[in-house]
This record gives sequence, structure tokens and C-alpha cells, in this order.
Amino acid sequence: MCIRDSPYTDAANIASFCAGNIYLQKGEFQKAIDLLSSFSSNDVLLQARAYSLIGDANSELNKFAEAKSFYEKAAAYKPNKDFTPEYLYKLAVVSEKANDFQGAVDAYNKIITEYPNSDKANDAKKYKAYFEEKLAK
Repeated sequence: MCIRDSPYTDAANIASFCAGNIYLQKGEFQKAIDLLSSFSSNDVLLQARAYSLIGDANSELNKFAEAKSFYEKAAAYKPNKDFTPEYLYKLAVVSEKANDFQGAVDAYNKIITEYPNSDKANDAKKYKAYFEEKLAK
């Protein structure tokens, strides 16, 4: 019997997500990445959250290019007004850490234009202006 045909596949998949989250909280970032990378879901919230958590783990490992990639995936996966602004905000912060100030401006701008009522919009306006000034110098 193939593991894909197993009735336990869904439970194992969710277990990978949960264990990956726990490893992230424990500071075992590579283990978190490995487990979360094996997770797959069509769920509007869980898959984007898994991408974001992988971004968090990569950010903690100072792998900013990888973190950016996963925050971009999180923000693009079935965008919604509740969680997408948070993923874009994380993208902006890690873009700054990678000295990609234009990337930070772009992420903040997307929050401002597409999610103006989010709790991240005011901070996004402030930081966008800061990085635009940095880019102008």
C-alpha cells in the first residue's frame, strides 16, 4: 500500500505542520523548515501560514533571500484582508535586512494600496516614507 493511499496521510500532514511550528518556537530552525516544507494543504489559511513560518525560520538563520521567497509565497497564496498584510509586512522587514530597500517600499506600498484598513497600514506608510527617503539619497 502506498503512503498516499493511507488513511493516516492527512493526519501525518497536519502533524508535520504542528511539529514544524513547535521546532520553530524551540529555536530549531532547520528542523522547522524541513517539517514545514513537507506540509501541503489547499486550506486558505494553513498553507500560507506554513510558508510564513518557513520564512520566519529562514529569517532566524539569516537566510534573507529564502525568507523573502517564502513571505512572497505566503502573501500570494489566496490573499485575504486578515493575514496577507502581516505576510507583506514580514516581507518588507526581511527585505530591509537584505538591504533591498526597494523591495521593502514595494511591500509596504502593497499593504497601503490593497489593505488600507489593516492594522499594518499606518506603520507601512511611515516605513515606506522612510525607505523612499533612503532610496532618494
